[in-house]
Amino acid sequence: MPDPQYDQELIVRRIKHNGDIKIGGAFVYISEALSRELLGLLRIEDLYELYFCDMLLGEVDTYWKRFTRVR
Repeated sequence: MPDPQYDQELIVRRIKHNGDIKIGGAFVYISEALSRELLGLLRIEDLYELYFCDMLLGEVDTYWKRFTRVR
């Protein structure tokens, strides 16, 4: 399956084998289920909205280095 394509305003990161992404100089756990997949991140102040393809997965708080999924 080809990698998803993201708009130019999104920052693109690949999830590591252990489910982490590196953002803001630190590693944040997202999910092992998406290991090695490309994600798109949209910065909104101190948060990043995290997208897989066109689906919003949640937000990454860069201060607390924490991922919160969408409910």
